[in-house]
Amino acid sequence: MLSAALTFNSSAESVWSPFRSYCSSALAVAAEASKAAIEKSKPFKEPIVTPVVNAGDFWPAEEYHQDYYKKNPVRYTYYRTGCGRDTRLKQLWGSAAH
Repeated sequence: MLSAALTFNSSAESVWSPFRSYCSSALAVAAEASKAAIEKSKPFKEPIVTPVVNAGDFWPAEEYHQDYYKKNPVRYTYYRTGCGRDTRLKQLWGSAAH
């Protein structure tokens, strides 16, 4: 799924835009600068196409969603393994992936 950040509207995932950066106007400037710096350093073969848009109304998630990885470590580990995120991060960033 992380490949969608590099490929605009290429898959079902990007239809609902999980790779859209939502932020305030002030943060949008910083987000665009960060995006430009990454694009300039060219760590990827493809350009970054993730749009940065102003955030709308925000509602904090319910308490049972907070710190999910701590409250449900087995389920979270299963999710991290099953979704392929760690594998994709390593493909994109190599040894710099966290």
